[in-house]
Amino acid sequence: MASKLFKDASFVFLMVWIGVLKIGESMEISSERGERLIFNIVKFQNLPCGTTTNTGTCYTADECASRGGTAGGACASGYGTCCMFTADCGGTITENSTLLEISSRTTDCTYTICRCSDNVCRIRLDFMVNFFVLSGPTVSTDGANQGDCNTDSFSLTSSQGASPVICGFNSGQHIIVEADQGCNTALFNIDGGSTMVTRMWNINVTQFLCGDEFGGPPGCLQFFTSNTGVVKSFNYNTVATSNHLSNQDYNVCFRRQEGNCRICYSSFKVGIKQTFGLSKSTNKLTASGVDTDCTEDFIEIPGATQVTIKKVTKIVVSVNKNCGRFLDTNRLKTLPQTICSFSVPFRFRFKTDANEFIQVGKGPDLNEAKGDPSGLLGFKLFFEQKACV
Repeated sequence: MASKLFKDASFVFLMVWIGVLKIGESMEISSERGERLIFNIVKFQNLPCGTTTNTGTCYTADECASRGGTAGGACASGYGTCCMFTADCGGTITENSTLLEISSRTTDCTYTICRCSDNVCRIRLDFMVNFFVLSGPTVSTDGANQGDCNTDSFSLTSSQGASPVICGFNSGQHIIVEADQGCNTALFNIDGGSTMVTRMWNINVTQFLCGDEFGGPPGCLQFFTSNTGVVKSFNYNTVATSNHLSNQDYNVCFRRQEGNCRICYSSFKVGIKQTFGLSKSTNKLTASGVDTDCTEDFIEIPGATQVTIKKVTKIVVSVNKNCGRFLDTNRLKTLPQTICSFSVPFRFRFKTDANEFIQVGKGPDLNEAKGDPSGLLGFKLFFEQKACV
């Protein structure tokens, strides 16, 4: 009897599960059969996982531990663990979906971001909601310093085009730059002598492989993939407190949805205030400016048109630059309009110069700080892609 039991035991089947599952796809299973063994191998890709505020990369538990990560829940239908990576000031990032988190800081801070693969082309930093606060820009009657990040600043280096220097309130914003062959550097300059705000940040670092359309086209600092949404200038907080930053020059791009032929932009109304204000007014009141009016601070929307409500195929006028105190395709207008662009790919450029034009005691045409909305405000716009008609 014992001999029979031993003989039966020799036919035990061993099942070994290893690997990583690509979310949304079926598992890849292969088998190796010997006289007494069957190996079932489950493979899954190391994709992002987690929530919008706590992201990681899907690895096996052993891989997560060996890479220095922290297990944050199951992924890959339970065969993997969502591995969380964090980095402190002075740290080097080599893993995708790494979190940079500081709740209070009074000195400079640098992170070195190195590609997790030779095939990485783009690096994106997402500033989590309510968690990217630095001291704001200089607010002064001196136009040379107005809007400058003289107290705190942040930038992300790239040999192919670094991010602009930003400061102030930027929760919910994001930036994308080209990945360097070596490493990129995220640099916070903090003025420890200033106690105006509690500096804090929570930044998710995502690396995109070359050819991944969700990384955005080259040359686009910001990239939006939804059909509708909100786009803001950096340091835009509220109409009452916002001041746009100096020396900004970057492209905002949008992933064109299938069947859409134009993208439209409109400002918001907060109480009696509008959410668009760039540069001087074109008259002594507060009015819109276009094209040749826009030499200092402006947004540049290729072929911007005002489309009538009753007949969307009727184009009123086409311009490329918008500035002043209201969004319109005509100059000297005192009410905002929705403007659209049929130019593809969908994108616009935002540019500000080094100085603001402020003549104390003068009106909006000679003083960017005067009028409502102020020419120092920046912008907060609603965008919506429209179907081809």
